[in-house]
Order: sequence, then C-alpha cells, then structure tokens
Amino acid sequence: YTVTAGEIVDKLDDIRASYISCYKKAGRLTDLHVVKKDLQALEKKESHKKEQQDEILMYIEQNYRSADLSQTQVADALRISTYTLSRLFKNQIGIGFTEYVNTKRIEYAKELLLTTKQTTRDIAEAAGIPNYNYFLRLFKAMTGESPTSFRQKAKRDYAHENNFTSESVHHDL
Repeated sequence: YTVTAGEIVDKLDDIRASYISCYKKAGRLTDLHVVKKDLQALEKKESHKKEQQDEILMYIEQNYRSADLSQTQVADALRISTYTLSRLFKNQIGIGFTEYVNTKRIEYAKELLLTTKQTTRDIAEAAGIPNYNYFLRLFKAMTGESPTSFRQKAKRDYAHENNFTSESVHHDL
C-alpha cells in the first residue's frame, strides 16, 4: 500500500474529491474504474444538491410573501430536515435562510413603495411582515432609511431626473 496525502478540505463533501486526487497522485491507473465510479457518485451528489437548491429557491419565491413562511415549513414541504435545509442554504447560497427571505421581502416592499400608493403598513403585510415595527426596523437596517424616506427620495430623484416640479410628481406617483 502507498499512502498519499490528500488536499486539505473545509467541507465534509470535499473529502471524496480529495480521495480521488490521491489516486491520481499515486499513479494508480489500474484502479481507474474505482476512481471513475467515485467521480460519477460525486457528480450525482452534486447534481442532487443543485436540484434541492433549485427546489428550495422556487418554493421560497412562490411563498416569501406569506407571513407563515418558516424554515420548518420549507423543510417539511421538501421532505428534508431543518438542519439539512439550513446547511444547504448556508453552503450553497452563502447566507442564512432568514436573511435570504428578509432580503426578498424588503426588495418586494421597495418595489411596492415605488409602484403603488399603498400605506407602508399595508406594504409590510403584503411583503409578509405583519409586525409593522419589525418591518420598519428591518427596512431601515437593510436600506439605511425608513420606507417613507425611501419613497420620498425616489419621488425627488424621479422629479429631478425628469425636470418635474414636486407637485406634478406627487400627483403622478
């Protein structure tokens, strides 16, 4: 037997790739069928992870405006554990579940602020955040300004870019 040091890995999933690289370093071409089998298993696992990621993102896209959306609900709907969902999210998306959903909700709220005359309270509910005070804090934390300031600034910017008076913009928007 020959012992070959593999690559140092950060994730458990990378151990198989490190194992395969050891075979290559050792020049064990006679075991190529084993390596090929391992590569196929690795590709299948990666493909499955990608499919899971796509399913998760699609489910969130369809449901993020629901105030009831939770990590448990998504995990149950996709028949995976909350731990698996959390790990997949962090490893594949790069941010946590709650941060992702809140970002989607605030982006939607910004769109509504710019395209409707709805009150900020109604927009908070429409975006899936029925706790108005939480919505205000979250909006400010993510954008640096309150929803009202965001809307007013957008109106001023629009007026300035299009050479409108503030009165005509107020009526148009």
